[in-house]
Amino acid sequence: MNALPNLIDDPVIACALCATLSIVLLLGAAAKLRDLALLRASIEGYRLLPDALVPGAAVVLALWELAAGVALPMAPHAPASLALAGSLLGLVTAALAINLDRKS
Repeated sequence: MNALPNLIDDPVIACALCATLSIVLLLGAAAKLRDLALLRASIEGYRLLPDALVPGAAVVLALWELAAGVALPMAPHAPASLALAGSLLGLVTAALAINLDRKS
């Protein structure tokens, strides 16, 4: 009755999903790398890191996103690329949730 697991098991659908997420990540990484100052200011605004760590975190975040975007199309042959992308999305989601919780 549940068709979702069968849908994800279809290699064409899985590759299309990986390719789509890869494009989103690559576009995001490109924007971050083009304007690292804006990214640093955004990270600083979250107030989750000490000021001394913000510049390094900005570079790591942008490169992590770039690496995940490059690796995702190889996901059927390199499952670690899913972990790379998933951990990035988890970290960013956690940062957003913490900030939203502070504001309420």
